Amino acid sequence: MNKVMEEQEKQSQLVGNFSEMVSVTNLFLSEFEKVFGNTEIKKSLPTVEGVYMYAIIMHLGKIYSKSSNEHFSLDKFKNLFPETIERVNKMYDDHKDIIGKVKSNRDKLFAHTDKDFLKLGFSQAHIDKLRSLYQTDFSRIKAVGKEQERYTPVDLGGDLAEIKQMLQEADKLWWDCIMLIDFENKQNVKTS
Repeated sequence: MNKVMEEQEKQSQLVGNFSEMVSVTNLFLSEFEKVFGNTEIKKSLPTVEGVYMYAIIMHLGKIYSKSSNEHFSLDKFKNLFPETIERVNKMYDDHKDIIGKVKSNRDKLFAHTDKDFLKLGFSQAHIDKLRSLYQTDFSRIKAVGKEQERYTPVDLGGDLAEIKQMLQEADKLWWDCIMLIDFENKQNVKTS
C-alpha cells in the first residue's frame, strides 16, 4: 500500500468513526428531548433523563476531546485534513464554554481522572429549582463559571440549542471531508 493510499485509509477511518459518534449522539439527544420533563415516563423510569444526559456527555466528550487517546475526535481532522485547521479551531472557540463543561462532567464520570470533582458547583437554573423545592438558600454551591458546573437534566435542556448546533457543525465537517477523500481518489486514478 503506497503512502497516499495509507493516508486515505486513515482519513476514511476517521470520517467513518466520527460520523458514527455524531449520529449516535444526535440519536441520544433526540431521545433525551422526548423524555425530558415527561412525568409519565419518569414514573416508571425515574433516572431516564440522567442516563441519556450521561450518554450525551460521554459522546460529546469523545467528539470534542483533544486527547491523544481519542483517535476519532474532531481534533484529529486537523492532522489528516489540513484544510480544516481554521474551521476546527473556530468550532472549539465558538463552543468553549459547553466543551469545558462537558469535559469537566465527563471527567467526573471517571473518578480516577477527576481530582477536582468537589469543586464543581451547580448552575443558577438548578439552584433555583432546589430553592423552590426546599425553601433554602443554595447560593454557596453555585458554580463560578460554566466550566465548573455539574450537568443536571435541567442544564442539558437549557444547552440543547447550542449542542444541536455543535453537532450540525460536526456533521457538516465530516461530510465535507468525504468530498475531499473522493476528490483525492479521482486525482489518484488520473495519475495512475
